[in-house]
Amino acid sequence: MGRKNYLKLATLSLAVMAVVMPAGLSAATNDDVIKEIQVQGINRVSKGAVLLALPFGHGDLMTKENIALAMQQLYATGDFDEVKLSRNGNTFIVNVKERPTIGAIDFSGNSNIKKEDLEKIINQQGVRSGEALNTQSLNQIQKSLEDFYHSSGMYQAKVKTVITKLPRNRADIKIEITEGKAAEIQQINIVGNTKFDEEVLLAQMELRDDVPWWNFLSNQRFNGQKLRADLEALRSFYMDRGYVNFKIVSTAVELTPDRKGIFLTINIEEGDQYTISSTDVRGDTLKYAKELKDAISIEEGEIYNQRRITANEKRLSSVLGKYGYANSQVKAYPVYNEKDKTVSLQFNVIPGKRVHVSQVMITGNDITDDTVIRRELRQMDGSWLSTEAVELSEARLNRLGYFETVAVNTENVGSGDDTVNMTTVVKEKPTGTIAGGVGIGTDSGLTIQANISQNNLFGTGNHGHISAYENDYTKHVEVGYTNPYFTVDNVSLGGRVFLDKYDGDDDTDAVNYKNKTIAAYMNLGYPLAETWYLNYNLGVEKTKIQNRGTRFEQSDRFFSLYGKISDRSASFTNYKASVDLTHNTLNRGVFPTDGNKQILSLMATTPNSDMHYYKATAESYHFYPLDTYHQYVLSFRGRVGYGNGYREKNGIKEGLPFFDNFSLGGSEWLRGFKKSSVGPKALYITPDGSGYYESGDSVGGNAFWATTAEVIVPTPLLPEAYKGSVRTSVFFDAGALWDTRSGSYSKDYSDPGKYRTSVGVSVTWMSPMGPLSFTVAKAVKKYDGDNTQQFSFNIGGSF
Repeated sequence: MGRKNYLKLATLSLAVMAVVMPAGLSAATNDDVIKEIQVQGINRVSKGAVLLALPFGHGDLMTKENIALAMQQLYATGDFDEVKLSRNGNTFIVNVKERPTIGAIDFSGNSNIKKEDLEKIINQQGVRSGEALNTQSLNQIQKSLEDFYHSSGMYQAKVKTVITKLPRNRADIKIEITEGKAAEIQQINIVGNTKFDEEVLLAQMELRDDVPWWNFLSNQRFNGQKLRADLEALRSFYMDRGYVNFKIVSTAVELTPDRKGIFLTINIEEGDQYTISSTDVRGDTLKYAKELKDAISIEEGEIYNQRRITANEKRLSSVLGKYGYANSQVKAYPVYNEKDKTVSLQFNVIPGKRVHVSQVMITGNDITDDTVIRRELRQMDGSWLSTEAVELSEARLNRLGYFETVAVNTENVGSGDDTVNMTTVVKEKPTGTIAGGVGIGTDSGLTIQANISQNNLFGTGNHGHISAYENDYTKHVEVGYTNPYFTVDNVSLGGRVFLDKYDGDDDTDAVNYKNKTIAAYMNLGYPLAETWYLNYNLGVEKTKIQNRGTRFEQSDRFFSLYGKISDRSASFTNYKASVDLTHNTLNRGVFPTDGNKQILSLMATTPNSDMHYYKATAESYHFYPLDTYHQYVLSFRGRVGYGNGYREKNGIKEGLPFFDNFSLGGSEWLRGFKKSSVGPKALYITPDGSGYYESGDSVGGNAFWATTAEVIVPTPLLPEAYKGSVRTSVFFDAGALWDTRSGSYSKDYSDPGKYRTSVGVSVTWMSPMGPLSFTVAKAVKKYDGDNTQQFSFNIGGSF
């Protein structure tokens, strides 16, 4: 019962009392001083609460006015269904009937609306367990719940409340709901549009009057909240295209007689299109007026775009934020010229107080040492608060891969708003694995692996790993360690040693040879700038290779130069030096959605090696989010490589050895083709030894290019909890692999124009046991001899 109803009831009670009130209670005399107050009928409510609601106490006079006020205030507490006031001499008697206490509240029949959403509605009416039950408020609850269902498109919904009385003046409430069938939109009409076709406008809306067969996640169900969002989307669509006077004149929602269908009509007024005539900055620009003006990206003559204006407001605010004005406000005020349909934008700047950081604190790091986190922060204690430094700090911590979430918060210190403490809140995630397992994949076959790795060793930020794996053609054992902050200047130092055995056979779609390599490497790296990193590697490899299978021309050339052609074997030691230049602005280390990354690598054997050659590669990755929440992302990546010799041996120019050739095809580059199956083939010797013929086994080449265009989309039917660990994409792959030295071979593979293409869908899950990837691809452009595969998968970790 509302307060107005209490007042009405109290007024009515007074009117009755005026007629039936005993004479001694209707007029005050000198003997009407209250000496005692008795309260009767209470159980749940305390006597003190009743006395507190009375407008008088012991020693006060008993008047008509304060008796009327007592009745009003007792009903206003909401604790009583009935109140009776009487007197016995100088004793004032309050007799009440308490409202029952609400016990349990239960819902039935609600299959389309969550219980939590319904509870929010009844809580707004003051109905909750432990409160007094006002039976008259149940009618309002029923109406509110039905209105909520109607706003969700279920116009047949009915709500009924059932009260079950319990001992000790308690009552349970059961809310029985009959939802009925949700109303579906039969037709949406947009009236008043002349600038854009109705189909274009309907495409901006989430509500649909027709759902394509392939869009199985959509429906035609009406929802009032979605309608409001759609109207705002239409408004934004026009405002972003210069129609500053756009109006939604009216909306009409008409139900069919059976309340199962809806006809929706939206009446709009488009207005004229406006362009920008000028931009300027006003207000307190401090000493940054020129920088603020230069930061405006809106140019004279372009069409008015509200989204770009909002982006420029944030851009100008971030300029001031760099210099400590973290609470600055920038608002664009448009000045319209109705005559020539132009808009002059005035960006008003209110810098506010300059904010100083008193202390930088870190929480949530139970394992990771504070030093590891602080060395990534670019916002320091005792300096001005810089929004740019805060954002960069958060990005650097995310790139570490040690934390599930990173949040940087500021809190005012003291009563002023010019001093804050900055708190970096991290939620750590497992960064190490101790695992052994079995994986299977179309690229590698059966893989048995064991791995101990830790990217945040003992919380120091150092990386260490011991790993071993074996698949159909490779055995590998490796130990590695890296300290990314060997010096305070972010110079990293590390090393690794490994043993690698390769035993190719016909099942690998590559040439048949054996290769055993023992190697040790040391690496040193340091940052050139915030997003640029340089890394050096120096190592030694001792290799033994032999061709015990069918002879092929590429290996004959190699063994004649470096080994024994008679038994087709060679042993050699190479000292390798390499340098990698990396530029990285990706927003995440795993499943990035924004930013780009480039890697330029150059490797060469040193002059004191047994072989003299080099390899150069360049890679580039780009991610462009297509929506605010980065659910849809456009991605491009590309890779090119070239290798060759740089000296002569026995009068013959050395080249890239065939076992170190580039390869193409597989689950990473040029999907739809089997691993390492694209490009030059091994030229096997004829049975009579008189020449060579082309086989179906790939041997690789010394030059290649590969590129991929992908659209990353939300994974259908995936629970919310797994969205961060699963990625689905639709892709187009292309690439070519050739050999610039093959002009002197029996078959020429030196044409870089022989490229392949494929299209498909890929799903990758970062599971607890490692990455699981599944790809369905179709080779579009291919050549005779190419080995294709429509489905590929890899289960288990890869090294």
